[in-house]
Amino acid sequence: TDIVTADPYPIPQEPLQSVADYVQELREGVSPDMPVWLCVQAFDSGIYNGVGNNREPTFSEIRCMTYLGLTHGVNGIMYYSFADLMRRAGRQNENPLNFRRRWAQMKCIAPELQTLSTLLLHGEEVPVQVQPAAETDAKALEQLSHRAIRHGGRLYLMLANAGEASLHCEISLLPGEWACAGYLQGAALSGEMKDGKLAVVIAPRNADTLILEPAEDKLQDRTPYSGHAEN
Repeated sequence: TDIVTADPYPIPQEPLQSVADYVQELREGVSPDMPVWLCVQAFDSGIYNGVGNNREPTFSEIRCMTYLGLTHGVNGIMYYSFADLMRRAGRQNENPLNFRRRWAQMKCIAPELQTLSTLLLHGEEVPVQVQPAAETDAKALEQLSHRAIRHGGRLYLMLANAGEASLHCEISLLPGEWACAGYLQGAALSGEMKDGKLAVVIAPRNADTLILEPAEDKLQDRTPYSGHAEN
């Protein structure tokens, strides 16, 4: 076997966290050098199972599932499927306007993945410590997946919240003074430095990457964040 693929399709019957659990179990069951890919759900499951109360994943949920895979070590991402963007349960042919909307959303993920692939291929993975803030209990924090990569002098913190409520957490970073420099998307995540720790709030069923740089570089406005990792 050259590649193993996880294809959990949780929407709407299963929690989003099942994607992380599925990938983690698969990763632990194969050799460390075996590539693990994730096939992310991008279709209305009612097309196939005929069960009521089905729906397609939202754009935020698709991004969250993507991040759940990346934060748990997958080597490749694909989406199922292009043809099903044209279909919904009970209707073989979808409204072309709806298809264009859904396809435009999928295309938005490509540049984000390109940036993240540069980080994962060329960056250095670094440990960070995540603790719940006062607004979040420790049990809820189990819905948070994270991964930190240092690349080109910056620190990129990938975060995915698979839960049903916003998560407030405090993150201890590498030694040194850091400052928030931007986000890959920005709608789902907010962060600020407080007393040497990074205070983060991330929206439910959503994901994003927070970019930090050394505080002295931020003060000097060394390089405005462009939304792309440097090669």
